[in-house]
Amino acid sequence: LFGALEENIGALGIILIDTVMVTALIFFVVGWFEKLRPYFDGHIAHKGDRGKPPHLMALIAIASVLIITAVVNAIPGVTTIAANSVDNMFTEIINESGRQRMYSQRIGRLSSQLTSPEFDRTDVAEKLAEAVSEMRHQADVIDEKLAFIESRVTSFWTDEKIDHKNRMDDARGIMLQNAELVLLELQQNAEEVSVGTDFRLQEAIDHFLPLQEIVVSEWQKSYFDAREARSDLYLLWIAFSPFALTVIGFTALGPIAVILRSQEQSLKTRSEEYQRLITAIGHAKSAIILLDRNGTIIWANPALVDLLSVEEEVIGRTLAELLESRHASPETLLKLSELVDRPERMRAAFSIISPSGLTLELVLEIELSEGTSSNEGGFTAILRDRTERFNMRKFLRAVFEGAAQGIVIQRSDGEIIDANPEAERLLGLTLDQLKGLNSLDPRWRALDADGQDLPGEQHPAMIALRTNEPVNATIMGIEAGDGERRWLLVNCNLSVDPASSERIVIASFADVTQARIRESELQEANQIAEQSLSELTEYKAALDQHAIVTVTDASGRITYANQRFQQISGYQLDEVIGKTHSILNSGTHPKSMFGDMWRTIAQGNTWRGEVCNRAKDGSLYWVDTTIIPTHDSGGSVKGYVSIRYDITNRVQALSELEESRALNERKTDLLEMTLAHMNQGISVYDKEGRIIIW
Repeated sequence: LFGALEENIGALGIILIDTVMVTALIFFVVGWFEKLRPYFDGHIAHKGDRGKPPHLMALIAIASVLIITAVVNAIPGVTTIAANSVDNMFTEIINESGRQRMYSQRIGRLSSQLTSPEFDRTDVAEKLAEAVSEMRHQADVIDEKLAFIESRVTSFWTDEKIDHKNRMDDARGIMLQNAELVLLELQQNAEEVSVGTDFRLQEAIDHFLPLQEIVVSEWQKSYFDAREARSDLYLLWIAFSPFALTVIGFTALGPIAVILRSQEQSLKTRSEEYQRLITAIGHAKSAIILLDRNGTIIWANPALVDLLSVEEEVIGRTLAELLESRHASPETLLKLSELVDRPERMRAAFSIISPSGLTLELVLEIELSEGTSSNEGGFTAILRDRTERFNMRKFLRAVFEGAAQGIVIQRSDGEIIDANPEAERLLGLTLDQLKGLNSLDPRWRALDADGQDLPGEQHPAMIALRTNEPVNATIMGIEAGDGERRWLLVNCNLSVDPASSERIVIASFADVTQARIRESELQEANQIAEQSLSELTEYKAALDQHAIVTVTDASGRITYANQRFQQISGYQLDEVIGKTHSILNSGTHPKSMFGDMWRTIAQGNTWRGEVCNRAKDGSLYWVDTTIIPTHDSGGSVKGYVSIRYDITNRVQALSELEESRALNERKTDLLEMTLAHMNQGISVYDKEGRIIIW
């Protein structure tokens, strides 16, 4: 209760109000006593030699009690004044500890920069020496303030806290010694700092930071324990104060105690939540900044230093000054300068250039913070790095623009909101002409795969939106804006617009007009080929019925032989595959004949002749042979087709005829010889009386 009053009117104000209330109560009691004066005069004897009458003695006694009550009730106010100094000292220690943490991290970054040739070592060394000196000074200041708190807070130090404090001081001392070693190495060798020294410094920093966090947590717990003990003291004062019993009454003590305890517990809970919030903010990737009404930074989390790559102190500088040093846009800087005169909510997207030359895309959001009685208010700013997201969007846009397929994005009602250049080409319309059109527009002329008119509600995009399912590999034709008919292969997938959270459909399509034409031509060619193949099959069947057919490669090795060949030669197919026709050589023909045959067919010419072959069983058979060369795409001979007809009977008939003719000629010669030596004349006549022999 005193804490709440002190926050609004101050500790002296509490004493003043307490005095006024007691004074008013004294005047009330005096007035009441004057009404009872006759009672005191009539019933209490006057003690003249003792000085004062009884009614005056009663008045003095009552006044004394009230004055003592006023003094007792003023003690909490006075205690509050002293407690405020302790509270403020605690706050300063926590802030100084935060600065110690920032300076230790800064020492680590500066040491790492000394090992890199990209930074000016002289400038970095000066900053490092300044950070080491400042950190030592802050450590002395913290010790002084802790001594002040110890003198006013009973049992502030415990053995465990002293041990943790000593370990933290030792870790800080080691860290600063390593930092001074880095500076000493730099003085002795201006060219470089050894990696080992830098590693030891970084290791010392990593050891110091968790110890500091433990010690600060213990200090905060002591602070809250002290506040809780002070609250209990307030309750004790109120419980035994006659003024409290007189003014508030016994019935008010219980509720007040409950309220005070609830407020104290709530304060402790809020403080713990505040510490968790501070820890979370400290690890946030986005920079969180508190600004006063003039735009000056009064607090910022470490992300601001990392994001803007600043080495100097940011507290006390304006945000506009920091962004200007990183080449922020003039429009953004102008908005920041206008905030001082016209406080309002602000959001800006802009780019900066880091010291390494990289361009960073940032988003700044600023909210107006309401002030309190002790604070004029200011601004809360959040600075986010959207470089990765910006580059990804830029990359995706480049992919979208450069896609070999047409891509169109449509809203849930089918309205086109975006299209890439390939879509503009395929549809024969510019992006401005496409925007606002939808699949249901009657000006579209769409065709299904069979060439029939396709209603708008049957377009793939509208089907996907209606069924909430993707539509893939749909063929549709369209009368393009340039008057040309094109056939498209369409795929539609559903998504959500990240800007408006509206359902959209993304339609991608490829021009398959030429493929469709080739497909039609191919179908016709297939039909012709199938018909030709059917005819060839029939021809082959007919040929196989009457001819002996073999196929060889360019070297004459058999790769195919039909059934007639197997029947007449006596060889099975597996016995002749890979062999030449020499297995059929009967020895009847001279080698020169086969030499002439090979020269002829090797030149790509057809050879024809009658050949006597020997079957597997040794029998001979005659074939009328035609050998036709086959050619590859380059015109070279790749093999031969031999078509033969069995002429064995004809050859045998001719042979018998020749033998019969020769026999007759011999008989005729013999007869003529006989007749020539006969003494008688002989003549032979045919049936018509003509002389045939004489």
